[in-house]
Parts: sequence; structure tokens; C-alpha cells
Amino acid sequence: GEIAVPEKRMLKNEIRHISLRLINGIFNYINERRQKLEYLKRAPVFKRPETYVNNYRLIIDQLFKLLQKDVDIYISKQKSILNHNITRLEALNPLSILKRGYSVCIHADTNNVVKQLNDVEIGDPVVILLSDGSLLCNVKDSMRKGEDK
Repeated sequence: GEIAVPEKRMLKNEIRHISLRLINGIFNYINERRQKLEYLKRAPVFKRPETYVNNYRLIIDQLFKLLQKDVDIYISKQKSILNHNITRLEALNPLSILKRGYSVCIHADTNNVVKQLNDVEIGDPVVILLSDGSLLCNVKDSMRKGEDK
């Protein structure tokens, strides 16, 4: 019985000591959190949130304007490329050649462009395309380069 009493007293002291350490730990944790909260409450973002919102609005507006400018530049470049390609296509377009005073001769039966004397024979029907219409003709005669008739 005498041995149990000192042990009981030691256990009570140890429990009291552990309880105090737990309570102190909890108080310290609460104080740390309270200090952190006070620090955050003093932070400018919480004191004047509208300032931060307005600053970010300004940044977003600036970024939007830059994006709009870049999009406009991109569209302008693409239009320039498109216009250049249209000009090149028009220069190569056979109908544009007709507008400059040239004509295109097509075999009426085969719809093939006549490029050489051998592509047609005397009497063959041909269509001559002009800028404002076409001529329906029959080959009457032919003459090679350098020949005189």
C-alpha cells in the first residue's frame, strides 16, 4: 500500500504536468493564430480591398488593349497578305489577260486551248475568247512562223 501511494502521487503530478503542457501548447497555438490574424487584418488588401480590385481592373484593361492592338495588327497583316495574293491571282488569271487585249483560242469540239498549229486543222471550228465576248470561227488557213503567203 505504501508503494502505491507515492506512485499514485507521481502519476497525478505527471498528469498535471502533461495537462499544463497541453494547455500551454493550445494557448501558444491560439496566440500564434491571433497574431497571424492581426497581421492579415493590417495587410493593405484587407484594409482597402477596392484599391486592389481597381489596380487589377487597370491591369486587365491594359492587357485587353494590348491584346486588341495585337489582334488589329495581325488582322492588318493578314489582309495585306490576302490583297497581295489576290493581286498575284488576278495577274495570272486568263480573263485578266483578255482585259489587257489578248485573246484565247479554244477548239470548239474538244474545248482544249489551241496552243500550236497542230492542235487544229483547216475547217475545224474554234472559239476565240475576248474581254467582252467570243467569236465563233472556222479555221480557213494556217501559216507557220517565218512563212509568207
